[in-house]
Amino acid sequence: MLPILFKITIFMTLSILIRKTSKSKRAIWIARGFAFSAALCVVFSAFVMWATPKISLPLPSGKFKIALSHMVLKTDRPEPYTLNPTDTRKLHIKIWYPTADISGTEFTYYKPVPKHAAYASPSMSDVHAKTISSYGPLSMLRPRLKTRLAQARLSAYAGSAPLQTTEKFPILFFSPGHRAHLDYFSTTMQDIASHGYIVVGINHSYEPPVSILPTGETYMRTDTALENAPALSTHDYVKYEERLQHNYGIIEQYTSNKQYTEHEERFFSAYSTIINTPQDLTQDLPIRVADMLSAFSFLETNIEKQNPSALFSIMDISKIGTFGMSFGGPTSAEFCRIYKKCLAIANIDGKNWGNMLKEPLDVPMLWIAGSYTDNERFDIPYALNHWRADAFRVFIPGVTHQAFTDAPFLSPVLNLALIDMRYILKPGHHNAQVHKITNGALVQLFDHYIKGQPFNLTQLENELAQVRVEEYHKK
Repeated sequence: MLPILFKITIFMTLSILIRKTSKSKRAIWIARGFAFSAALCVVFSAFVMWATPKISLPLPSGKFKIALSHMVLKTDRPEPYTLNPTDTRKLHIKIWYPTADISGTEFTYYKPVPKHAAYASPSMSDVHAKTISSYGPLSMLRPRLKTRLAQARLSAYAGSAPLQTTEKFPILFFSPGHRAHLDYFSTTMQDIASHGYIVVGINHSYEPPVSILPTGETYMRTDTALENAPALSTHDYVKYEERLQHNYGIIEQYTSNKQYTEHEERFFSAYSTIINTPQDLTQDLPIRVADMLSAFSFLETNIEKQNPSALFSIMDISKIGTFGMSFGGPTSAEFCRIYKKCLAIANIDGKNWGNMLKEPLDVPMLWIAGSYTDNERFDIPYALNHWRADAFRVFIPGVTHQAFTDAPFLSPVLNLALIDMRYILKPGHHNAQVHKITNGALVQLFDHYIKGQPFNLTQLENELAQVRVEEYHKK
C-alpha cells in the first residue's frame, strides 16, 4: 500500500504546483492529468484494500476447543504417478481433534501459549495465491494475496496436546474435490471436529496441481503423471467401457418408468457428464480410495498396538464415518463399500462416480447439493430412492460448486463470484450462511448415526428460505 500512497502524494503535489506556477492551457491539462492519475490511484488502492482484507474465517460452532496436527504418511504402495518404479506413495494427512481450553491457564517461558494454526504454510500460501489470482480482477494482486494467506490463522491450535479425557471420539475421514488441495476445506473440518470428532483430512498426492508436504517435498501433477496413472482395470472396479455400458443400462431402465418418460431427453442431457467420465477420474478414484484405506490402516494399527501417543488414545476406531466434497463424495462412498463398518457417509455436491448406482450401499447417506449437482436431478433421486439405508438430500439453490470450499472467505471478490447472480439479492443468501447450513447438516448426520442423538434435518429449512430437505428411507 505504501508505494500507491506515495504515488498519490507525488501526483497531487505535481498537480498543485503546476496549476499554481503556470496559467497556460497545456500546464492546466498536465495538472489535470496528474490529478486524474492520483484519483485512479485512490480508486485502485480502495479496491486493493477491499479485495484483499485481513482474512477472517468462520469460527467453529461446537463446544470443544480443537487442535491441528500434520503428518506425512509413508505407505508401502507403489507411487502410480511417477516413472520411478521404486517410489512409494506419501500422503499429507491433517488431523483435527479436541484439545483443552487454555483460557485462564498461566503460561511461562518454558510453557508458551499455544499458537493458532496457520491456514496454509508459506510455500502453499504462494501456490494458493496463484490459484486465487486467476479470478479476473485478482490477477494483479497475487503478492498481497500471498501475504494475506500466510497471515491467516485458524481457530485450531497448532499441535496442542489432545484433550485429557477417558472419552473416545469417533473418527471421520475427509476427501477433498478432484484436483483440489486439502487446505481449501479447513473451516469445515475444524468446525466438525469442534463437535467432538477426530477429523482426518487426506491430501491426495499428485492430484492437485501442486502439493508441498510439511517435509518440503513438492509434488506436481504433470502430463507424464497422468499418462503413467494405472488403468481402472488394474483395480477391483468395473472397467471403464463396462461402466459406460452399465450406465446406459441404468438410463434405459430409469427412463422406462412412466413418471419420467416425458423427461427422457433432459435426462440423457443431464447424464452426459456421467456416461462420458473423463479418463483421469476413472484412474484417480481407486487411488483415492486406497489413500483413505492407507490412512485408516495407519490409525487402526497404532490404536490396536496402544501407541503411547495421547492422540491415538482418544480415537474410537469402532465408530467411523466419511465425508467428501465433489469427487471426494464418491471417494468416501467407495471407501465404505470396502470397509463394511462405516456408520454414515456424506457427499457434498458430488456426482455419481463409482458404483453408487450399480450397487447402492446399506450405510446412511447425506447428499448436500448446490446448483452443480442439481443439474443431475434425475440420477441423484434414483440413487437415493434405491439406497439400502436411510438417505437424505439437502438442496441449497444458487450455490456454485466452489462455494462449498473456503474460497468465499479468502477474498470478497470470490465471495461475490461464487454466488449465483439470480440469488445474490435474496435476503440472507450468502456464502457464510451456506457454510453454516452445510456444516449443520453434517453434524446432524454424524451425531445421529454415530452418537445416537436426535435428528431433525428439516430445521435447516428455517435457516434459509430456499433450502429444501428431502428424506428417503430404507424400504
